[in-house]
Amino acid sequence: MSHADDGWGAPYDEQTYVDAYDQLELALLEPLDRVLEKADIEQFRPKFKNQQDPKTDKKQRYRKKKNGDDEWRDVLYGFGTSDESDFSDHEKRKHYFQPPLQVQRNSFVKNTLMQFKRNSQVEISRLAIMGCGEMSLEKGLCEYFGSFGTINVISVDIDPVSLSVGQQLLQKYLTQHGDILSSETGLPVLMRSYLGDILEPDHRFANVDAIVSLEVVEHIPLEDAKKFVNNVLGILLPRIFIFSTPNHEYNAVFGMKPGEFRHDDHKFEMNRNEFSCWLDELRVSFPHYQIEEPHYIGMTNGYEDLSGASQAAVCRLQDDLSSTLPQDITPYVTVGHVACRLGSRLVAYNLVRQALLEWLDKTEFHEAELKKDGYSPYWNFAISHILHHLHAPISFSATIDEKVAIKYIQGMTSHKVHLNCVNGVNGIAIPQNQKKADLIATIHRNELN
Repeated sequence: MSHADDGWGAPYDEQTYVDAYDQLELALLEPLDRVLEKADIEQFRPKFKNQQDPKTDKKQRYRKKKNGDDEWRDVLYGFGTSDESDFSDHEKRKHYFQPPLQVQRNSFVKNTLMQFKRNSQVEISRLAIMGCGEMSLEKGLCEYFGSFGTINVISVDIDPVSLSVGQQLLQKYLTQHGDILSSETGLPVLMRSYLGDILEPDHRFANVDAIVSLEVVEHIPLEDAKKFVNNVLGILLPRIFIFSTPNHEYNAVFGMKPGEFRHDDHKFEMNRNEFSCWLDELRVSFPHYQIEEPHYIGMTNGYEDLSGASQAAVCRLQDDLSSTLPQDITPYVTVGHVACRLGSRLVAYNLVRQALLEWLDKTEFHEAELKKDGYSPYWNFAISHILHHLHAPISFSATIDEKVAIKYIQGMTSHKVHLNCVNGVNGIAIPQNQKKADLIATIHRNELN
């Protein structure tokens, strides 16, 4: 499967899910163009320190002491950002944002994409994030991929250290939230990350459904920033493009001097009029896009007249245009891929159910095999014998944990079947008074419920 076509197909029937997971496993086995050196998150943490620094926040002194990892969990996962300016000293000193500014930007993107899908009736199957940094947006959107109809997320950044940190945080997030994500409705999502310069168009980022670039353009010279946006709207041609940049006028909220940038790495910052004029230029240059008036994100009480800390543009493709960027233009190198395993719980449940019914149909309960070491006689069967009847590729079957499968079986049989592990072998116990026909009837009845 090529990198440019990481699609599973539709509709979302059970076989599509199984096939999608089979393809996903193959995609995850593809070799990377480059393996990044693993960055030390401990050294990277000062970049994330903000108003909730657990070592200095007075409120933390009265809370139960946490270990080092738990202590920083909220900072890294709740407030991780692709732009360290979010938590600069200026914003730390006064008038910080609740929820944090990056979280508000992520919510803006989520709401905008949801509205776009609802209005256009077009699924955002391929989502690209350019200038992804530490992948805060990717983490923030994971639980909505099913609602978007997303099956492929591609991210690019020029900084290998940020990418390494982002990949570690993203993998940790997916692992910690695996149970929640697996219960969401949606096909599995392949998330690829690339090392590359966003000023160079890459064919794999062309004709995607959405491109998002948050707080990125101000980190490059204005001439290059305009070149990047022009490339997106004129060459890559996504159905929707969202980008944001700091509102320079809002720096007054942080006690900054006129002309002082929010972060040392910023090459420029625009006031509201300058940003609005830029959007006017884009409307003239790219009439095939409908470009909305600026959106403002992040407000502080008492400073409503400054609109918001970030200003965002939303550009929607109006004409049926496709990029003509040649397929061999691929300057970015793949450095990572992970899976967001949406929908796997329901698929696994149904596969186990079918396997159990098939097993019951083919298995005889012999009186001579009854176990009598408990309060009442019972049959004991290894769960592996039931899972042998799974009709799914080994790549998906291997993801179904035996004890989880037993829990599924307990539920679908209204707990007439019990967990029974003997000598390390996971199994089920079926009491003698449970007739096979009654078990099958219960399973079918629970399906209807």
